[in-house]
Amino acid sequence: MKKLIVVMPIIFLVSCAHNAETYTIKNFNGIVALTPYEVLQGSKGCILNKMKPRTEFIYLQTQYGKVSVPISVYCDPY
Repeated sequence: MKKLIVVMPIIFLVSCAHNAETYTIKNFNGIVALTPYEVLQGSKGCILNKMKPRTEFIYLQTQYGKVSVPISVYCDPY
């Protein structure tokens, strides 16, 4: 029974881990788009440190109009 108690948290941690995909942006060398999860985690980190999160976007033209793509999150003091 004790082995099961030790093994279960490890199984939960491993099952929650996933491969992070990187989204490169055409015509912009070196810029990688952030996933919504990465933006959320960056914002939470700022808030936990009592700072204001700012998300930096670039705007890309598509055939359906302009799309904002998050590229970084940084913290500003209040």
